[in-house]
Amino acid sequence: MLDRDVIIKRAIDECMEEMYQKAQPSASYKELVEKVKSKELFESPEDPMYNRHYLSQKEFEYIKNKYSEAYGFKPHWREDIEILEEYLKKGGNKDKYIPETMEEDGSIHPGYRSYEKVKPLRSQIQDLLQDENLANKVTDLVFDAIKECKDYYRFDKTQEIFDYHICLGASPTSNKETVKKYWESQGKSIEIEDRNPLLLWDMDYYGSEFENVFDEEYGPNWKEYWDKQYQNKLEEDKKRKEEELKKWENYKPAPKFKVGDLVRSKDDSIAREVFAIQEDGYRIVGGFIPFEDENKWYHCYEQFKNYI
Repeated sequence: MLDRDVIIKRAIDECMEEMYQKAQPSASYKELVEKVKSKELFESPEDPMYNRHYLSQKEFEYIKNKYSEAYGFKPHWREDIEILEEYLKKGGNKDKYIPETMEEDGSIHPGYRSYEKVKPLRSQIQDLLQDENLANKVTDLVFDAIKECKDYYRFDKTQEIFDYHICLGASPTSNKETVKKYWESQGKSIEIEDRNPLLLWDMDYYGSEFENVFDEEYGPNWKEYWDKQYQNKLEEDKKRKEEELKKWENYKPAPKFKVGDLVRSKDDSIAREVFAIQEDGYRIVGGFIPFEDENKWYHCYEQFKNYI
C-alpha cells in the first residue's frame, strides 16, 4: 500500500543515495547499508560509516532541498499568506472582463480579459468609513488576525520528519579532516575537491558532461572565473551582514531592560510584556515591538526607549 510513510522512506533512501554518490569518495548508500548488514563492512558508534565520506554543507543543503521540493514536502503556507498580506498592504491587480463592442459599421470587437488596479486595504476601508483613525484600527485588526493565523497553523510536519532523518541520520559528514584521517588510517591518501557552491545546479544538471559543457561555454579558465564569482559573493554577504549589524547599533537595549518588564509607550496607548531578547541584544523578540515593518519599528522604538 502506498501511503505517506512509504513516500517519505522512498524520498529518504533516494536522497541519501545521491548524497553518497556526490560525496568524496563516492559510494552507493544502498550497497554500504547491505555490506554493513552482511558484516562485510564494519562500523561502530566511534567509527560510523558517514565519517568516511565528505559532502560540503552547501551540497548537503542543495540535495536535501531538491528532494524536499520534488516530493512536495516543503510547505508553501507562509509564502501564500505573505502574498496575501502584501496584496492587502500595497494593493495590486484584479481581473476585469471587457465585454465585446460593436462599431457603427457593424464590426465587432470581441470581449477580452483585462485587469484593474486594487487599492490597499487601508485605503478601501478609509473610503468606506470616511474616518482615518477608525480605518486604521480596523485594518490593524485584520492584519493582526492574519498574522495570528499564520503563526498558529503549521503544515510542515512531513518536511520535519524528512529533515530529521536526513540531518540526524547517516548522511555524509561535512568535516574534511575526519574523512582524511579515516582513509589515512586505512593506508590510503585521498584528495578532496572544493566544489564551487555557485555551480551545484549546473553540476547536477549536466552530470558527467559538466566540465565539457563549461569548457565550451566559458573557455579553459572557467574554474578561475567562477571561483572569483564565489569569492565576490562571500565578500558581498560579509559586507551586507556588517551593514545589518551597524544599522542596529544605536538601538541596543539598555542593561536594565529584562524579560518580564512591562513597557509602555509615551502616551500609554500600548503596553507590552517583554518575554525574550535575542542573543545579539539588538532586537526584542515579542516584547514591545508590534510591527514587522522596519520604519514603523524605528518609530515604535523611539516611543518606548525612555522606558527601557
